[in-house]
Amino acid sequence: MREAPSRVLMESLWKAGAKVQAYDPEAMEECQRIYGQRDELRLTGTKEELLNQPVIFDGRNQYTPKVMKSNGFEYYSIGR
Repeated sequence: MREAPSRVLMESLWKAGAKVQAYDPEAMEECQRIYGQRDELRLTGTKEELLNQPVIFDGRNQYTPKVMKSNGFEYYSIGR
């Protein structure tokens, strides 16, 4: 999490007044340590909990935009 693009994204979203839900099994403890308890941050226990609205912000460009859109996701590729 030290240099993760997700930190820049989350902090920008908070400045704009947004709430963030996040899931990353490798970074949950570190995220909690860095940000603590915040009303505008909800760390989920599973990735499926995030999909009330199928929106994905892909900071690592892991997915193909066309495929994600064809599967019903509102997809945002960061830095592509």
